[in-house]
Amino acid sequence: MKNNQIQGLRGISILLVLIYHFFARYRQLYHSGYSTNKILMVSYMGVFFFLMISGYFFEKDNGGWLFIKKKISSLWPKYFVACTIIFLVTRFVELPGRTVGWVDYLKNIFFLNGFIGGEYVDGAHWYMTTMVACIIWYSLILKINPKHRWIAYISWLAAYYACDFLRGHNVGGLGTLFTIAKNCLGGSYIAAVIMGSLIKRKQINIGSVICALTCIFFVFRKMGGLLTVEMVLCAVIMLLVTNEKVPVLANKFLVYIGGISYSMYLIHQNLGFILIMKLERNGYRLWMSFVALVFGILAGFLLETAFKEIPRLVKRKTIKA
Repeated sequence: MKNNQIQGLRGISILLVLIYHFFARYRQLYHSGYSTNKILMVSYMGVFFFLMISGYFFEKDNGGWLFIKKKISSLWPKYFVACTIIFLVTRFVELPGRTVGWVDYLKNIFFLNGFIGGEYVDGAHWYMTTMVACIIWYSLILKINPKHRWIAYISWLAAYYACDFLRGHNVGGLGTLFTIAKNCLGGSYIAAVIMGSLIKRKQINIGSVICALTCIFFVFRKMGGLLTVEMVLCAVIMLLVTNEKVPVLANKFLVYIGGISYSMYLIHQNLGFILIMKLERNGYRLWMSFVALVFGILAGFLLETAFKEIPRLVKRKTIKA
């Protein structure tokens, strides 16, 4: 039976991300001196939730090449369309510091830029680099006996931490190489993905406890005490949601937003920034961010609807022909 509370949690998560981008990140980028410290904490919760949900559903699979094929094929079409729209719009309506060239665009549409270096068509798409890396690593880890996966998870975290240390000290003058290695390992949020996997397994044993504590320590070392507390809080909420203990998240609006959250995430940021920039000819006002928020939801709805309706129309025409 489908757990609507998880979908509702997705809805909350994407709204937190949009609120951060339109009410804080825009002003941080284009209004010098603006601090995002308080609202940034809220956005991290959205990211933690998304990644935990991904890890939760990854753990249900069997890994291997088919796992990679299935996951990438589900992510890529919308991503390609969103990338192309954003690239073309920002070529005609320049967004300072956010317009990229054709070479970077080509790197983006094949997920290469985050691994080998290059600008993102949309800065929010850093998440895709983490997702693709995690998909590849999970395709291997899920082939391991579930009893021993905790060792693989800890090894994964240790490998990232080692690359981060070596990059920071530029050992052997290979700082760039270690940066690429870090990206290929999934970035600094992999602990959240692993926590989602542990929640799915629902097994309390010495291995899972050690792995969970390692994830917490990893986040503490990488992100500090406050974000460690946030991740633990997110893990507790995620545990409650997966056991359907938070019925308010089954709200129809949140469930619907959760259903189009991927489309919203892909298309919202740079186009929303352009909208705010066009509106603030006589200075920024808070209502402009509200307009961008509504636009982000609407843009996600349109992208999602296009992917649902176009295949149906093509199918109908084919049948008639």
